[in-house]
Amino acid sequence: MSERLEPGNGLWEKIFERFSRGNTRAKGSGLGLYLVKTIVESHGGRVWVEDRMAGSSRQGSRFVVRLPAGEAGESTG
Repeated sequence: MSERLEPGNGLWEKIFERFSRGNTRAKGSGLGLYLVKTIVESHGGRVWVEDRMAGSSRQGSRFVVRLPAGEAGESTG
């Protein structure tokens, strides 16, 4: 039995860890979401996962990226 991606069971936080793959048959190294989180945070943003339909984890997940707004042409680095 595979673990479900549900709030409070620690999997939502774990999927953003380096080389985290969970119980899946999908190919990959487990770096994708880790890299997304690293890049987003380096620009002062946040990334998180939530239920696609509030309160219903069986309807899928939504990955949210929030970045701070800057002035046009402004460099963040």
